[in-house]
Amino acid sequence: MTERSRRTHARIIQTALDSFGRLDILVNNAGIVRPRIIHDMSESDWDDVIAVHMKGTFSTIGAAAMIFREHKGGVIVNTASESGLGHLGQSSYSAAKEGIVGFTRTIAPMPVAHGRASVPTHPANRGSGFPFTPSPLITNSAPPSGPGSMLSVFIPIDVA
Repeated sequence: MTERSRRTHARIIQTALDSFGRLDILVNNAGIVRPRIIHDMSESDWDDVIAVHMKGTFSTIGAAAMIFREHKGGVIVNTASESGLGHLGQSSYSAAKEGIVGFTRTIAPMPVAHGRASVPTHPANRGSGFPFTPSPLITNSAPPSGPGSMLSVFIPIDVA
C-alpha cells in the first residue's frame, strides 16, 4: 500500500465527516477474491487480495481511530468469513479474512481503553452453528447477548 492509498482511505473518512458531521462507526467490508488453487496462483493475485482486505482495513482504521480518539467514542466492525477457516481455491482470501480477525483482536484493547469496541464478525447463515467468539476485552464492552448483539451469530441482516 502506498502513501497515496493511505491518503485515499483518509479521504473516505473525511467524506463521511463532511457528509454527516461526525463518525460513530466504521464498518470494513470491502474485499475481492481471486479463486485459484495455490499452484496456479500468481504473486500478484495474492498481493491484490491481501492489499484490499488487510491493508484497506488497516488504513481505514488508522484514519478513523484519530477521529474516535478525539471524540472518545466509536465502534469498528471488521467483517471476516467462514472461508477464513479454510476453503479450497481461496487461500489468499482465507488468509486475509483470518488476518483481519487476528488484527482486530490485537487492536481491541486500545480502542476499548478509549471507549470503543473493535469487533470481528463472521457473517454466517443462521443456524449454521458457526459461533462468533469475541475476545474477553471485546466482550467487556459489548451489549448484552441476544438477537442482533455482538454475541450472537451474525447474518448479513444483523450487521447491515
